Amino acid sequence: MDATIDRQQARKNAIRTAVIVGIIATGVFVATIVLYSPTG
Repeated sequence: MDATIDRQQARKNAIRTAVIVGIIATGVFVATIVLYSPTG
C-alpha cells in the first residue's frame, strides 16, 4: 500500500517537474524570439 502511494507521489512530482521545465523552456524560447527578432 505504501509503495503504491510513493509511486503515485513520485509520478506526481515527475509530472510537476516536467510541467515546470516545459513552462521555463517555453518562456526562454519566446524570450529568445522576441529579443532576436528584427521587429522586436
